[in-house]
Amino acid sequence: MPSPPTLVNIVGTGQVEAEINFQTIIEDLPVETSYIKGPGLYFKFEEDFPTIIVARSGKYIAGAGCEEVAEQAFEHITSIMNQLDSP
Repeated sequence: MPSPPTLVNIVGTGQVEAEINFQTIIEDLPVETSYIKGPGLYFKFEEDFPTIIVARSGKYIAGAGCEEVAEQAFEHITSIMNQLDSP
């Protein structure tokens, strides 16, 4: 008999209403790891924090092991995007 499914990862998406300048994020924000691959900027703030992928269009995506960590990632990315929007 098959075992019941188990949740191992959750993925969420969001969008800011702005074009994203990847170079600004790389130069101005305290990220542990960042690199541009294809149409997205991949970055990580802490070792155990989800990798967040941001598209130039302002769309972003992150995967996490649970909903709580995914929500923290989205709060963090929203805060960062607001910083970029401020003078």
